[in-house]
Amino acid sequence: MSGRDGERAPRPSLADPFHALTETAADAVVTASADGVISSVNAAACALFRRSAETIVGQPLTVLLPERFRQAHSAGLARYLATRESHDLEKTIELVGLRGDGIEFAIELSLAIWAADTTRFTVFIRDITVRAQEREAMRQHLGLLDNISDAVITFDASLHVRSWSRGAAELYGWTAAEALGQHASILRSAYITGSREELLHSLAAKRRWTGELRQHRKDGRPVRCWVNASAIHDDAGSVIGMLSINRDITELREAEESTARLAAVVESCDDAVYSTTMDGVVETWNGGAERLYGYGAREIIGRPVSVLVPTERVDELTQQIHLIRNGQGTSSLDTIRLRRDGGRVEVMLTLSPIRDRQAHTIGISTIARDVTDRRKLERQVMLSGRMASVGTLAAGVAHEINNPLTYVISNLDALGQGLHEIESDFPCERVRELDELATEAREGAERIRKIVRGMKTFSRAEEERRSPVDVRSALELSITLTYNQIKHRARVVKDYGPCPIVDADESRLAQVFTNLLVNAAQAIPEGRTERNEIQVVTRSDAAGRAIIEIRDTGSGIEDVHRARLFDPFFTTKPVGSGTGLGLAICHGIVTSHGGEITYETEVGKGTTFRVALPGASSSSERVPVPRTKTPSERPPRKGTVLIVDDEPAIARALARILGSAHDVTMFTNSRKALAAIASGQRFDAILCDLMMPDVTGMELHAQLTKLAPEQVDRMVFVTGGAFTPSGKHFLDSVPNARVEKPFDAGTVRALVRALVR
Repeated sequence: MSGRDGERAPRPSLADPFHALTETAADAVVTASADGVISSVNAAACALFRRSAETIVGQPLTVLLPERFRQAHSAGLARYLATRESHDLEKTIELVGLRGDGIEFAIELSLAIWAADTTRFTVFIRDITVRAQEREAMRQHLGLLDNISDAVITFDASLHVRSWSRGAAELYGWTAAEALGQHASILRSAYITGSREELLHSLAAKRRWTGELRQHRKDGRPVRCWVNASAIHDDAGSVIGMLSINRDITELREAEESTARLAAVVESCDDAVYSTTMDGVVETWNGGAERLYGYGAREIIGRPVSVLVPTERVDELTQQIHLIRNGQGTSSLDTIRLRRDGGRVEVMLTLSPIRDRQAHTIGISTIARDVTDRRKLERQVMLSGRMASVGTLAAGVAHEINNPLTYVISNLDALGQGLHEIESDFPCERVRELDELATEAREGAERIRKIVRGMKTFSRAEEERRSPVDVRSALELSITLTYNQIKHRARVVKDYGPCPIVDADESRLAQVFTNLLVNAAQAIPEGRTERNEIQVVTRSDAAGRAIIEIRDTGSGIEDVHRARLFDPFFTTKPVGSGTGLGLAICHGIVTSHGGEITYETEVGKGTTFRVALPGASSSSERVPVPRTKTPSERPPRKGTVLIVDDEPAIARALARILGSAHDVTMFTNSRKALAAIASGQRFDAILCDLMMPDVTGMELHAQLTKLAPEQVDRMVFVTGGAFTPSGKHFLDSVPNARVEKPFDAGTVRALVRALVR
């Protein structure tokens, strides 16, 4: 029973029975008077403090305590005696004891006050050195754990939190005060690997369990942890809790997932993506790289990337590595790389530095895109542009040459005719010499006309204008154009046998034959003309096709090149000497005409290219004459002819050709011609230049349609060949005849004669 103010009720004296009881107790029992003087001790107390009873009894209780605690003990005793109140009564408290040999040790004591005739204290003391040591070891251990970044948590058997490290507070957001006593369910764990049952089973079997959990922080954010859990058991071996060390792997998993996503993107990429060390050793290799280069990842990783680089490009690779090593960022270049089979591929490379967390460059990432087809297309477009430019230039040059060539030829014809007349009336050596000079000049002018005609033919290469064509005419054009390349290498031998007319675009056929003749010439070295020849053969086959063969005595074609001979951009010529498009274009033109192109070759002996073209249909075998409306047949008469040309020399040349048979009126201005017709003059034939400044021949035609429609059918258009789109359309839309410069005098006379009748 307890009295008021915490004082215990008086108890009967224990005397000898109490002494007997304390002597058998395992704990130390010390009795002291109200003033704190020890009155008795049991044997356990003597053993605990390593003192005899004689050295303890009669001494103050403070003799059992280290010096630093004695003053506080004395003050507490005085306070109790004065107030009869003490916070230490009926409590177990921990203190430090002092043995007789001066050694301090941890003790646990409880204090009882007995009041009978006098007040006395009984103190029960227990040695807790081992427990204190264990607790200190635990404290130190927990202190160490607080320095670990991982979360260290202990749970009791019911999975309530018993300890919570600083790392746990930082990871989950709960302080130790908030977490202690909470159930593990506050973490809302979801098992990514394993299960709760596996965890509990492992703990029960005293095994360690590891696995990945998705848990949640105090603020609700998810966190992924790698958990290492082990059982805590008592001295009897019973499981009394769990120690869990949890490591935050959220960033690691996010990085892994990001890497996996990136790897999936890289692997599915059509482009070649690979990485190398700064020494050029391949480290990664995607499927696109395997498709582009032909090497599998297993056979290329660990090898130098230089196996992909042609010998002449090694310096280029070295320079790129040097630039990246010295801090240059991403760079791009177009280059050539080697496939596993030795083939070359055009690629566009993008090289980027790979840097570590300290921003040190540790490797190079390369993206390679196959641009072979794109570059071929670009070259084809460029070539088409060049060809278009060449065509435009050729048309312009042809026009500019044709105008003066027209009156040169006409005047030479007139000069030759005049010299013949003089020679017949006054024969002499000097006149014959002049006639020979005029004849040679006429032959030279005729050669120029053929060359210009060839230029005009190629300037119309983009126009698909099919008509009945004699292939021998196209061959002659091509021989004329290529003669300068052939004459120093071989003789041209013609063997023109009978062959059918073909329905074709003459300009395109000339393009085919010109290319084949150039190839034949280039297969023969210069300087041995007498030993080599290029044969040009025409014949027909059993199917009625026109067969054209171009044979050379050149070097022949190597076996390795034959399968790709007609591939676009394939060439065996040195860089810059050919586009690789010639035979591909030939193949396209011939097949578009319903024909075929084949070849026979023998290395060291020569090559024959054979073009077979279907014969023209019977309805188109005869070349149609220009559409003109002519009067019915009647005896020739002297007609009236109007000549309109802005080149006076051409107008005079036409006047000389026609003047002896007709009355000729000549204007160098369309407006004057139009004024003459408007005044009532009418003409049997009107020879009009198509393209003139101020008023063109087309515009004159339109004006006459309104002013004098009967004169429109009398018009013959004279052209130098430099057609504008509107000029081409006009000539295709009207039935009037046309004469191309430089014209033949007989053709001009025949056309005019047909109109005058």
